[in-house]
Amino acid sequence: MSRPTASWPAIGAGLYRLTSVAPPPWVSDATLAAARALLAALRADVERVTAGATRRDAPTRIEAGDGSWLRWTRRGGWLS
Repeated sequence: MSRPTASWPAIGAGLYRLTSVAPPPWVSDATLAAARALLAALRADVERVTAGATRRDAPTRIEAGDGSWLRWTRRGGWLS
């Protein structure tokens, strides 16, 4: 199985997973705050670019697949 291609939406999903749990002790408060700020900025970018898009068009606008879009926008996803 190949690794997924790195993309900004995939980075958002990863940041969401990382910031949803307590960080290890070596991660500073400043780093955690920066990760949360980046996640918020990515969410805002996605919301801006997908505003008014159909469910079919939205993933295309952020260069994501349909399956990823559904996973990310459903309950518990980084865009939900």
